[in-house]
Amino acid sequence: MSYLPLGVLYRLSDAVFFFFYYVMGYRRKVVFENLRNSFPEKTDQEIESISKKFYSHLCDLIIESIKGCSMSRAEVLRRHRYTNIEVFNKYCEAGKSVTTLGAHYGNWEWVALSLPQVAKFQTYGIFQKINNPFLDRVVKKSRERNGMKLIGKKEVAATLKEMQGRRISMGYIADQSPARTGRNHWVTFLNQETAVTTGFEFFAKEYDTPVIYLNIVKKRRGYYEGTFYSVTDEPRKTREGEIAEAFMRRLEEIIRGKPEHWLWSHRRWKVNRSDSAIEPRSTS
Repeated sequence: MSYLPLGVLYRLSDAVFFFFYYVMGYRRKVVFENLRNSFPEKTDQEIESISKKFYSHLCDLIIESIKGCSMSRAEVLRRHRYTNIEVFNKYCEAGKSVTTLGAHYGNWEWVALSLPQVAKFQTYGIFQKINNPFLDRVVKKSRERNGMKLIGKKEVAATLKEMQGRRISMGYIADQSPARTGRNHWVTFLNQETAVTTGFEFFAKEYDTPVIYLNIVKKRRGYYEGTFYSVTDEPRKTREGEIAEAFMRRLEEIIRGKPEHWLWSHRRWKVNRSDSAIEPRSTS
């Protein structure tokens, strides 16, 4: 399928959308609940409109992930560009490693294919192992083929220690729903009390790496632009949870502008305060 033209694959995406939305109702209850809780001011018609656009985008994302297995390096860069790569690379030129935060927004899958081509850093990303061994090998091989190194969550500490003194970018998808029994920070995000993992914040302070946020915007079907935003250049001077709060505020602003491009089908708010081992002060 990956070798089919994108025009053909997008026709397949349209068919998958019809099946997902109208026939299967894939995670429809989760999507509508998330949207209603996040946008209580919107009417049912507005919520339904956003949900349809989201499912259409989700199906495109699935197709684009498949296409990514065979896209040439030039085609990747033509479709997944960066508006201000100099904001990212300036830290490498200054001899610093960075902590790079991303989200389930736009097309985060193609970042693994595009960013290593324009970055002066060795880029790392955290990879969640897939239960199916065949798919695990295929997906990992596809994402690493342009130079990205993928590691498991439990390998982050050892990798950062081993690479200390070298210039690397350690990438985190920072809007994940955290573990129920982790050290989580609490913020008000999209009108809901939300737990945020502080792992990336801990490592940024431990190794004193500047923190930047990479946002991916969908310009039109099959074309994306990435923009880097500075979160902090001095993580050790921030209070506990401040980096996580700054990231979530920026992400909320972006989601409110174009909500259909965020991953509403995942259970982002499944963690409650009673689940957490440690409960820091809530901050909006």
